[in-house]
Amino acid sequence: MQSKPYLQTIYQRLLEECKSRLFLANYTDTMVNSRTAPGHFFNELKNEFERVVKENIWEYKPVQFKIALTGQFDKTHDKVVFEFTFGYDSRGPKLGLVSLKATLNDEWSKEYAINWARSGGIPLAGRVHQDLVAMKEAEKKLKALVSEPKRQRLRK
Repeated sequence: MQSKPYLQTIYQRLLEECKSRLFLANYTDTMVNSRTAPGHFFNELKNEFERVVKENIWEYKPVQFKIALTGQFDKTHDKVVFEFTFGYDSRGPKLGLVSLKATLNDEWSKEYAINWARSGGIPLAGRVHQDLVAMKEAEKKLKALVSEPKRQRLRK
């Protein structure tokens, strides 16, 4: 049996912790009804993390990388694109989520700053979808209110 270097174990632990926290917040291909194969999002995270570690193995500075996950919600088939910005600091080493930008149907978007140190710092995927739908509905109501006086003027 071949033993693995100690640093590889640290990187694996960082990645598994990150994946676990994303899973608990319902960010998996299956949980957001993504059209990609199950496990694709976490494979992409692993590949990007490996790339960043290799590129910055001798650099002692924080770097960021982004990964997107697209899902569909409800019977309306709302499309939500989740864009995750991860931060990696080789001095720790540390890996964590810095921000999450979610976009509904390519029109409404909201960005969340993430406090990775807090265990509940990642908003649940379903909650993010609800926030975006609320933004969409509020905008529709506002447009209806703004266009209402125009209709009344035209009737006179």
